[in-house]
Amino acid sequence: MVDHITYFFWFYNAGVAITVRMMGVHGIATVLGYHVPEAVPWTAGVGHILLTVGLILLFVLLGKRLAEPVKPGSAESEPAKTSA
Repeated sequence: MVDHITYFFWFYNAGVAITVRMMGVHGIATVLGYHVPEAVPWTAGVGHILLTVGLILLFVLLGKRLAEPVKPGSAESEPAKTSA
């Protein structure tokens, strides 16, 4: 079974990779004076959409995790030990 955090990981990292790559292509083409095709900003937009989906997944997963009750006897239910 695939853990749900894996979906966040793949969506977010794919979005970062696509966005950064297209920003680089767009910047290099602009500096060199080439015509930038319409596909470059559209692809960068898809990268931003993937980033947004990844962040939404992250916050949904965090919300579910915070809503879970703490089970008695688990490490989370015990107070933190301090060395004084």
